[in-house]
Amino acid sequence: MDNHPKILIIRLSSIGDIVLTTPILRCIKNQMPNAKIHYLVKANNAIILSNNPYVDKTIYYSHSLSEVVKKLKKENYDYVLDLHNQLRSFLIRLKLHKPSKVLNSLRFKKWLLVKWKINKMPNKHIVDRYFDVVSSLGIVNDNKGLDYFLSEEDYISPDALPLSFQEGYIAVVV
Repeated sequence: MDNHPKILIIRLSSIGDIVLTTPILRCIKNQMPNAKIHYLVKANNAIILSNNPYVDKTIYYSHSLSEVVKKLKKENYDYVLDLHNQLRSFLIRLKLHKPSKVLNSLRFKKWLLVKWKINKMPNKHIVDRYFDVVSSLGIVNDNKGLDYFLSEEDYISPDALPLSFQEGYIAVVV
């Protein structure tokens, strides 16, 4: 395995699902410190990754598949990790011609559950399913949970909060 692999992670949308990929980013960086991680995401979801120290480069997907593929080909990735597994991500993988691992999106099992109430879904959290995708790279879950990094200007002093918010827990909803 390359000591300095360049890895593209694809998860285009769904803010919550992007946050659920953050343990993968941390574990790759900590277990393969020389890896370069690039993340392909729709521009309107990129803020989730903007302060993440484990992402070396965020690439924005616009509405032009050909433009993004052209940009990605210049990067010459060693691996592509498709954590979205939709038509667009499939086409991107196809055009890049690079070794790739893909999340099993369980489309048929989800359809059975929604349409017929037949539950064939695995009893496995999505984060663990994401780790199945990277296991071939030797990456294991450190079980430290999800990450979300704020910029300095987003931090506020607890004293700036109303008094009713200063006596307990504060929940952040994404």
